[in-house]
Amino acid sequence: MLETFSQSVDTLYGLSDQVAPHPFRTEILRLIRKLVSYDGAIFKIGSIVVRIDCESVTQHASSSIPTALLPEVFFPGLSKISGRMSGETALGPLVCSNQKLIEQILGKVAQHTGQDFGAQSLLAFGDLRSEGPEPQWIILYRRSGEDFNSSEGILLQEFWIHIARAVSFNLGQTMNSNDPARRKRAMGMLNQNGTLEAADALLTSMLKEEWGDFDGYSVPACVLNELRTVGRFRGTRIELRVFEKSGYLVCEARRTSVFNTLAPKEKKVAYLFANGISYGQIASQLGVSPHTVRNQLAQVYQKLDIHSKIELAKIIAKM
Repeated sequence: MLETFSQSVDTLYGLSDQVAPHPFRTEILRLIRKLVSYDGAIFKIGSIVVRIDCESVTQHASSSIPTALLPEVFFPGLSKISGRMSGETALGPLVCSNQKLIEQILGKVAQHTGQDFGAQSLLAFGDLRSEGPEPQWIILYRRSGEDFNSSEGILLQEFWIHIARAVSFNLGQTMNSNDPARRKRAMGMLNQNGTLEAADALLTSMLKEEWGDFDGYSVPACVLNELRTVGRFRGTRIELRVFEKSGYLVCEARRTSVFNTLAPKEKKVAYLFANGISYGQIASQLGVSPHTVRNQLAQVYQKLDIHSKIELAKIIAKM
């Protein structure tokens, strides 16, 4: 078994560099089956939920099981197995052969998927945290044969450490494929729930600059909606642009210049004045009075928090 475990770990990390995020989750389940036999599995890490049934040889994407339903469905039953209170989120490894509890855990999912799991034994492991990164867990079940045992639970727990690392590396590789040189970059992978599953340190720092209460994980719902709708978001300090890849929103941020806070007419006056054109010449060129030009420049200085033409020129030079 030690040799099989080592081979599975090697294969896991090898695949993490070759396979896209969604199919990589399915490959993980196949590797787990070499270590712990099962008839079916439900696996969630990040926003991706994969269900595999070995009898029907089918794989189901996250749309088959509403992700919002999962913690609500699984937690009560799993808490009873583990003896944990509802505020505690760590799971397992937990082994259960109590049919009533198994039905509590899998029954509602069966209603949504239209499949009777027929499970007689269950093995669960993971984390149902409600804050921070999204919950990540796995449930294996058997319809017949021997029940799961604690040794198999420990084996799954040991392999899970490598799963978490490999998934993180897999997302990083997917992100890096868009910028192999990895310049001073602010890029991240947003899942469909708006949670950052992988991110450059610079991106996290910039998001905290934009939103002082940013928790390091999730962008505001209104921002996520705008990113989905138009593919970009312009904030006070940063601009975000996204494109879809492998079921994720690849997000890149750049700092916006304070110059962009100016109105179009103010920008035009500022450009001309910074280039050495006088009030009178600007007024003549734009068809307004010199007094109007002076007022507009006063507004420019106030908005940019500057006090001289030199400071204005420096801001424009950085554009």
